[in-house]
Amino acid sequence: MMGGLLQFFCLQVMFWVPNQSIQLTAVCGFLVNLSTAFADVIVDSMMVMQSRRDPVNGSERLQSFSWLCKASGGIIATVITSFMTEYLHPRWCFLFYSVLGLPVFFSGMCLNK
Repeated sequence: MMGGLLQFFCLQVMFWVPNQSIQLTAVCGFLVNLSTAFADVIVDSMMVMQSRRDPVNGSERLQSFSWLCKASGGIIATVITSFMTEYLHPRWCFLFYSVLGLPVFFSGMCLNK
């Protein structure tokens, strides 16, 4: 949940503060990657919990579906960003990527603790 907000605010800083220092860019990039890695760990643990519900085929089918979704998202994102960086300034990618932190935040709010 906090990772989504951290991603949102750090990428907003990278978009709205032009000509920022290298140190600020490095810190923001580190925090965005940290929040993404933390979210991946949470998702993997949720995958393990859900795969235990079907002991025969649950793990393989769920893992295959997960990798299919990740690969599809990666291909779509690559195509979109290639057009974005061709026609827009690359910093606009930070703005659009920051918005993706909000669904992570809101989905984290809906999880049972």
